[in-house]
Amino acid sequence: MKRWRDGGKEEGLDFIRPSPHWLVTYADMITLLLCAFALFFAMSTFSETRFYAARESVARTFGMEVAPRAVENPVPQVQWDLPQLESVEESLRQYLEEHGIPADMVRQERGLVVRFSEVALFDRGSADLRPEGRRSLSALADFLVGVPNHVRVEGHTCDLPIHNARYQSNWELSTARATAALHVLEEKIPQWRLSAAGYGEFRPVAPNDSEANRARNRRVDVVILRLSLTGAEPETRQ
Repeated sequence: MKRWRDGGKEEGLDFIRPSPHWLVTYADMITLLLCAFALFFAMSTFSETRFYAARESVARTFGMEVAPRAVENPVPQVQWDLPQLESVEESLRQYLEEHGIPADMVRQERGLVVRFSEVALFDRGSADLRPEGRRSLSALADFLVGVPNHVRVEGHTCDLPIHNARYQSNWELSTARATAALHVLEEKIPQWRLSAAGYGEFRPVAPNDSEANRARNRRVDVVILRLSLTGAEPETRQ
């Protein structure tokens, strides 16, 4: 039987002592860990394109099938519902005239705005609807119930401050007016299609430099939102 000399040599011959079997497995594990850390580093800043590329690369390495990548529907363009909105505008303008509803119509990028002045709905500094204002809003609701768009009611004031036991500022007054108008609309329009907002004096349509202009700013806007913008609204439960 051959014997090893000190230093791994046999008399007359030089031999290299063989590596232990566990060392091969250990080296493979270290290599895989390095690959994993490299992958984690590459994905530290998330990129959808890089994620799918890495997923497909790993799948091919292990001989796995790669599921096809889902393609999301493109975001609809703001103008896609313009013909529908033009049709509503023409019909609504005629409806307002036939029913004597004292409101103006303005077309904006976000949709159609039915604009009521303060005197058409409320007394000065109040959020209690006048009887004729309630009738006007109820008649408007009869038309809007047949329109699929969401409707937002917005209250606005002029820059004159208000501070009393009921309204601490124009924020409260404008919000209370929008909510009061909304309650009339919800008698006929599904609630999930409605929303209300108060903007105080911060979205004027005219400079607050005269009483005539301040009167223009004291208003309630009923906004018929574009269908494309309705899709961007928070999800509603019917």
